[in-house]
Formats: sequence, C-alpha cells, structure tokens
Amino acid sequence: LIMSEGDNKTLAALRAIDSTAPLYYEIGRFIIWFATAENFFHLLLGFLAGLEESRARAIFGGMGLSDMMGNVQRLLRITVISDKNIHNIKSIIDRMQSIAILRDAIVHKHTELFTETLSASSMFSAKTRESIQVINTDIKNLNAASEDLGKIAMRIHLIVNPSYASHLSNETLKTTYSPWRYKSVQPDMPLKPRAIKNQKRSLPHRSSRR
Repeated sequence: LIMSEGDNKTLAALRAIDSTAPLYYEIGRFIIWFATAENFFHLLLGFLAGLEESRARAIFGGMGLSDMMGNVQRLLRITVISDKNIHNIKSIIDRMQSIAILRDAIVHKHTELFTETLSASSMFSAKTRESIQVINTDIKNLNAASEDLGKIAMRIHLIVNPSYASHLSNETLKTTYSPWRYKSVQPDMPLKPRAIKNQKRSLPHRSSRR
C-alpha cells in the first residue's frame, strides 16, 4: 500500500514522458482504491445486519456510499460486537467521509493538473460566482489517500473475517492498523466576501455646542 522504491522509479519514468503523467497515475490508483473500499462497505453491511449473502445482496445491492455509511452507523447501535470493532468502524467511516470529499471533487468538478498538484473547482457548475468552491491537493496526499483506502478495505475484511489475519504477514497487519496518512482537504470559496472581524462602526461627528 505504501509507495515503494519501484513506484518512485515508475513515477520518474512517467515524468520523463509528461510532467503531469505521475499525477494522472496517482489519480488512477486513487479512483480504483476508492471503488474497492466502497464495495467493501457492502460486505460490512451484510455482516452487521446478520444476513446471508443472497439476502444482503437483495437489500443492499446497488446502494450508494452515503446510504451505506448511514446504515452502518444505525446498525452499530443495535448490533452486538466488540468495543474495539465499534471504534474501528467509526474510525473507518470518518476516514471514508473525509476522502469522499476529494473523490467527488475530482470526479464531478473541473480539475486542472499541474506538475505535482491538482485543483478541482465548481467554476462552471456553481449557481453564483461567490459560491464557487475549490479543492487543492498534491501527489503525495493522493498517494496517502490511496494507502488509507487500502487500509479501510483490509480492516473491513478483517472485521468480517478475523481468521484471515492468519494469512497475513506481521508487516501487512502493522501497515493495516497504522495511523491514517491522508490530510483532509476542505473546499475553499475564494470569491465569497470575507467578513471583517472586530470592525468598529464609525459614528457621525458631533459638533460641540457653545
């Protein structure tokens, strides 16, 4: 999941072809890992609901990520599982919601690529110029997001099938439960008028009476 020396050589080779090629490469990895993690939420829903596969597919199949996360949160209140797993699932949901902001911006907004950074904005779709939103990030943060998405998928897999841990190396398990790396980005609204704090309203000058 973590960028290796081989990955760095691949990015260097891509950069020799086109300065933005490494960024396209990381965007591709990011989109694939996001879809992978998103699909693992179907597995988690069926597990928490206590349903066999065919019933879980009939009920949750085709459900969007936002609805799935909402259902997971509701099922956590009525499902008997360990406190450790509850904490883990809540952490997974928080991380997925944070990364989804970036994913939605890249997929649905106007995205411009530079050598090491990207900027996604609603410059053409916003209802007003003042409501235009912009999200900026860089290639390292995209890589960190992909790593976190891989951790999400594996953590869900281990919650549903804990015995699978016996097939994993200590290094893989250590990486899976290591701290999240992605630095959350929030939309900025550069054209929105800024409120001036602590501005004192000037009073009209009163001439003194004699």
